[in-house]
This record gives sequence, structure tokens and C-alpha cells, in this order.
Amino acid sequence: MQPLIDVSRSREFVDLVDTYYQDEFLHGFALDVDPVYVALLRSQQPLRELNDALDAELVPAGWPEHCRQRNFANVMSPVRVIIYSGVDPDTYRKTRNIPLTIGQIHEVLIELRGPFIAASGHGKHRPLIGGICVGNAGRGDGGTLGGFVKQRGTSDPELLSCQHVLVDSSSTDILQRSKNHGGSAPSESIGTVSHQVPLTITQTYTHGAPYNEVDACLAKVDATVPVTAGSIRLTTAPTSTSSTASMSLGDDVEFVGKESDRKHANILRFISRQKISIDNNTYNFGDFFEIYTTSTIPLAVRGDSGSWVLRNVTSNSSELCGLLFAIDTSATDRAFCCFIESVIDKLNNVSGADYELY
Repeated sequence: MQPLIDVSRSREFVDLVDTYYQDEFLHGFALDVDPVYVALLRSQQPLRELNDALDAELVPAGWPEHCRQRNFANVMSPVRVIIYSGVDPDTYRKTRNIPLTIGQIHEVLIELRGPFIAASGHGKHRPLIGGICVGNAGRGDGGTLGGFVKQRGTSDPELLSCQHVLVDSSSTDILQRSKNHGGSAPSESIGTVSHQVPLTITQTYTHGAPYNEVDACLAKVDATVPVTAGSIRLTTAPTSTSSTASMSLGDDVEFVGKESDRKHANILRFISRQKISIDNNTYNFGDFFEIYTTSTIPLAVRGDSGSWVLRNVTSNSSELCGLLFAIDTSATDRAFCCFIESVIDKLNNVSGADYELY
């Protein structure tokens, strides 16, 4: 993922964001790799990792010809910028003078997408496991209990889900079942909010404006509530976490949501900046990833927020790589996820602790 992150920090990309992000019809900026480049790489060097090829600035045979056929003046970088717009792409490009390229090497595409909103086993589960409904006693909705972590050197489980799922100003009490599925306090109370990464609202939309990297919260499970360590409904629980740098576009992933059950997907894009609606407020998010499915069945729906996103899943192990937190209301084959490395880092910062898988 690092080659895409590097482009998102470039001067040309920063200028693009600063010029257009304030526009009310522009939802966000994504980065991906031209599928023609990926196909050429796979056919010529099937064992070469995509991240490695991008780092080495590898030019596979046929790529210069492809660029000429597209009428580009230069041999382009395979890393593309995609603008998510709320209006017709052709009209938007003409009326806003969106450039075709930045830095003369990165193609700029426009897609009709959005708006984007945060996405929120219905039954009561004891012992607790991942992939089931959870919510705050003060909220009428709920989300997904992703799984469990603990502070290093302790044995006390804390459940990890989204901030917008677990936090309410009226209560710190956490329910499983969530209130919208019939849960109530104290019979379904399982713990209390312990640490959250606060969500901030910005008044301006530029590359340098404050943005949220994660939507994450922990709740400490009461000692009287049983927890099955290392268990997620319908799949193999993770035994390790993925670094952001080790992840790549195209990686196979899966998640288990309280609404969607087990779903398979692939990493589609790195999202540099995106406007996300949570509880009728618009938040500026950045530096997360987008997943997609080729299935005709919706990938994720409201209520799947908080699901743990896994990769390298086998019958014995998997890696925790992300936390699903939002969906696209206009593209049911997509969902947005925080990098788990960012989630853990931010939670460590606000708690002063060192968290690991439970």
C-alpha cells in the first residue's frame, strides 16, 4: 500500500485536493492501479508482488504502448487518482475544469459515487464472540462486535468496534443484544466504554485540514460475562495483525457482519480523503481503504460497522487487517475500512496502553 500512500503525499496530489475538496459535490479522492498494468505484470511476472513492482517503477512490456493508445504524452505511472463526485463525471470535469492528469504521469478519473454513510447475529450470545450485534444502551441502533483485544500483560478482554456504534453522550453502558434487536439494561449489559478515538469535524476541506483516520472504540467486558477468546462467528479468528505496508490492492479479504454474515471481498483502492456522514454530521476521513465484491448481492449494509476485516484466511489462522466502518449508498458492492495498524496506534495513544489480540 505504501506506493499509493506516497503519491497521496505528493505536491501535485495535495494541490488537487486543496483546489477541489471544498466543492459540495465532491465526496473524496481515491488511488488505485490501472488494471491493464496489473494484467501485464501478472502475465509477465506472476510471482512479482504489486507493491514491489510499483516501488521498483517496473515498466512491463506493453505498458508504453498502452499509454500511447490512450493518447498520453508520457509513459504514465500505473497509479491513478479517482475523484468521487455526486454529479455526472463528464459534466463535472467540464464545469470544474478537472485535469486529466497530475504531474503529467498520474491519470485523474471521475466516478459518480455517494453519498457515503457510516454502516451500523441479531441474537443474544453468551459466551461473547466476534461478528454479533452490539450497541450503546443510549442508542436506538447498533453495529457489529468485531472481536476482542487486551492490554499487553493482562488477561482482561475489551471488545473492539466503531466509535459511532459504541458511544453515546447519555450512557457508557454496552449491550449485547443491541437495543434495536430487543436488548435492554441490565439484562443484556456486558460492559462499559473504556477508550475511544474522538471524531473531529473540520470546517474546511483541504489536504492539510484535520481528518479522521479511524472510527474506533473499546469497551471493557464485565468480569461476569463469558468471552470465547479467538472466536469470530462463521470464520477463523485472527492470530496476528497486518501492517499497512504489507497490504496490497487486490488482496483477498473477508468480514463477518451482524447483518451480512460472512462476506468475501478484495481491496480495491487506497482512500486519501473522503467525506463520511455519521449521525447527520459530515466528517472528513483519510488514509483508509476500500473493498469491493463482484457479487450481485450487496457487500455490506447498515449495521455491519465494527466488523473485523481479515486476510490470509486459512482453516487455522488469519490476519486482522481492518475495521469496516462505512458504506456507499450508491454502490452496494463497496465498503470502507480503517487500517488496523492505525486503529491500534490511535487506541494506544488515547489509552497510554499497548493493545494486542485477546
